[in-house]
Amino acid sequence: MRVLLQTRSAVSVAKSPGGDVTQAHETARALGAIGIDTRVSAELCPDLTDVDLVHIFNLVRPQDAMVQARHAWRHRCPVALSTVYCDMWEFDSSARTGIGGLIARRAGRDSIELAKAVGRAVRSRELHGGLPPLLWPGYQALQRELLARCDVLLPNSRSELRRIEQDLHLDISADRYVTVPNGIDPVYYSSERLRGQSPPRHLAAYEGCVLCVGRVEGRKNQLSLIRALRGSPYRLVLAGSPAANQRAYVEDVRAEVARCPNVEWLGSVSEEEKRWLYHLARVHVLPSWMETTGLVSLEAAALGCALVVTPNGDTLEYFDGHASFCQPDDEGSIRVAVDAAHRAGPDSVLQRRILTDYTWDAAARASARGYAIALVQRHSHSTQMRRYVAEPSAPNGASFSF
Repeated sequence: MRVLLQTRSAVSVAKSPGGDVTQAHETARALGAIGIDTRVSAELCPDLTDVDLVHIFNLVRPQDAMVQARHAWRHRCPVALSTVYCDMWEFDSSARTGIGGLIARRAGRDSIELAKAVGRAVRSRELHGGLPPLLWPGYQALQRELLARCDVLLPNSRSELRRIEQDLHLDISADRYVTVPNGIDPVYYSSERLRGQSPPRHLAAYEGCVLCVGRVEGRKNQLSLIRALRGSPYRLVLAGSPAANQRAYVEDVRAEVARCPNVEWLGSVSEEEKRWLYHLARVHVLPSWMETTGLVSLEAAALGCALVVTPNGDTLEYFDGHASFCQPDDEGSIRVAVDAAHRAGPDSVLQRRILTDYTWDAAARASARGYAIALVQRHSHSTQMRRYVAEPSAPNGASFSF
């Protein structure tokens, strides 16, 4: 089987790589390990010669995904859609500042998404043929068309699917989706591999800190986190690059960090530095306005951090009973949750569950089951396609099934 996994447009990915892009690349790698031929593309209309199926990521950017999907349909390729439905509406309507917040509160969801797309087109040159449909038929109409026409949907949780149905007034039948867990690499994010090693000298001082890994932007809510822990006994460490299109918010964060002697912003860090920071920290906090899961929360917990997470989105399905939850609009709630997580320490049950159930290998196997559904729906009478539903051989004599 030859699968093309498609991310947001190349300009968008270059300016703002995120969890959806990580998910595409890591899923492709894990699919290769079970014998599926994959490549990843950020093109809108790539060459689909010899491609059996197209796997698109991110329902939140329907202007990109629809161009990619229509290109696939013209070439008679089945389409799988990883929804990665990280809806920004609560943040946009409640906490976004400036003209974007004004538009959200006065004009509604379709208008703010159109405004954001126009802003990105002007500032980052994210300009292509998918933008006019945001004006008509509109943002949510594009999302509904994608969901109706794609051959299989691959949400990261049942909670995500329920949010999609509620927000877009849909009823998606059980035979049209497969839940694909978000994941980590259990070998790379293993405390056992780091035990007995000395951390890099420039990171050793962060042992026992409160850590927040993620791009610094309004949705991730670092400003409220800093204010919640200002004057506390905790050493707060932020690790992440500044958002390219939120300069005012980034400058507010810089100013707040400068006023708080117990807070440090490291900027962008390497994967190895990030892994050591997780290993050294006692608590990891992600007080976002919305997270489908929060890949960094999975990584941090796998390496022994106690978690503070938002209840907004799908985090309850992953972390209920194993994390402290905070309200993103309440600095007191964030502080109380950090206090609770710091007292509790790491959760070994969650750590083991992540290392076994929330891995990229598990995501690949679930994705492959979704591919089988898509292929059978498109080619139900084809002997060639029916063979994919069997148990093909994987490398080294192993086997897998959909």
